[in-house]
Amino acid sequence: MYSKKGFIVLILALAFLLVFPTLAVAENSTLGEGVSDAAMSSESDLFTQMNNNIEIYNENVGSVPSFVKNFVDDKEILFTITLDDGSEMTVHGSTDEKGVFVLFEEINDTSGLEDALLVRSDESTVREIMNSSDPAHALRLALKEKTVVIENASFFEGIVLWFAKSSLADILF
Repeated sequence: MYSKKGFIVLILALAFLLVFPTLAVAENSTLGEGVSDAAMSSESDLFTQMNNNIEIYNENVGSVPSFVKNFVDDKEILFTITLDDGSEMTVHGSTDEKGVFVLFEEINDTSGLEDALLVRSDESTVREIMNSSDPAHALRLALKEKTVVIENASFFEGIVLWFAKSSLADILF
């Protein structure tokens, strides 16, 4: 159905959209474009880098297979990231019916978002994934090592997450 290259893009997009939408970029894009990791030291800088990757994803959403876009449409996602200084950053992301992020903002109050997909991680893991030459592999390792934890996943999302963590994904990609 898909070529190997197309299938890899599909799996990358699924994994990134479920776990770190900031990383779901087209294969011809550059992660963290415009923001060097050396300049990233504070919560706002981490958010800026994540937001830049969301913009890259949105610009390239046309290259994401419709299966993926249908899977992530109208999704509410909360990212809770424990920062290196011990504080927490909470980011709310929301996609429209086309899988495009229409909202990506740092928030303090999570009221009304109890049913959102919840993604927990720490700053160093997020930066490691965003700056990796192979973010899909880095993400799979983080899922396996439980440095990225997903809560409130639906049954179908759980199956995709299981696949992303499985050895089968390592063999195929």
